[in-house]
Amino acid sequence: MEALPESFLCVLRDIASFEEAVTRMVASVQEKRTLLTNAACRSLGISPPSDFSLPETLLQSEPPPPHPRVAAALMGLGEVAETTLKTLKREAHAKLDQILSHYYNIDLSPLFAYK
Repeated sequence: MEALPESFLCVLRDIASFEEAVTRMVASVQEKRTLLTNAACRSLGISPPSDFSLPETLLQSEPPPPHPRVAAALMGLGEVAETTLKTLKREAHAKLDQILSHYYNIDLSPLFAYK
């Protein structure tokens, strides 16, 4: 089996570096959520929950709203997810598709051949 060319190995390395950067960002959000959970539970004098599902009683009624500052931050996070993350995904896939199209050639000439 033939070895991959060094130039292509560099392409794979750079894509892996991008993937690692995105993974680190997700891990940092998870760490912040854990920190928030621990700080809030300590402040409230309760143990951190093992999961974040709402009790059945809360599902039947409207939960109390968070503090306005917290609600604004949550709304901002939702906007980031709806705009920035969608843009990141779209742009990243466009660039990855551009790389893919360089290495994956489709010969459509048989479809246009006259018989």
